[in-house]
Amino acid sequence: RGLRQKGLSVVLAPGVFHGIHDETLDYLIGAKGTKHVLLAGVESDDSAHLIKAEEYGPIEPQQKRVHTVAGLAPVDFAFGFHDRPYGKVGYARLIERYRELNPSALAISDWDPNCDCLQWVATQSGIETILVPFIQRAESTSWLHHYGHV
Repeated sequence: RGLRQKGLSVVLAPGVFHGIHDETLDYLIGAKGTKHVLLAGVESDDSAHLIKAEEYGPIEPQQKRVHTVAGLAPVDFAFGFHDRPYGKVGYARLIERYRELNPSALAISDWDPNCDCLQWVATQSGIETILVPFIQRAESTSWLHHYGHV
């Protein structure tokens, strides 16, 4: 909230961030765009299992992923959180969480299978969305195959 009160535009880029590859950097760079501050919300291990499917859970624990993401050039602040309570807590809690964080915008990869739901949640939260285009690169295809996404 303090950053927004100072007149800065803040974008929240949630993600599992379990492997830093070109698409990860494209997402973070696209998320930052013309905003002043990029917050990277690194999903909890439990959340990562929900998002990526149990067998494709995070490679590293959340604390390590937060540390790695915090060191990337586009990221101003990285923190751990549990962003995907779809089945258990519902959208109302997610909307409340985004209102508490109060970013100017929520970054969403157009590759995310929950893209439409996340856009709806952002709208209900009163925040803009930044739809970041996914550009698949040959060198990360093996990652995507490994995690069952291609």
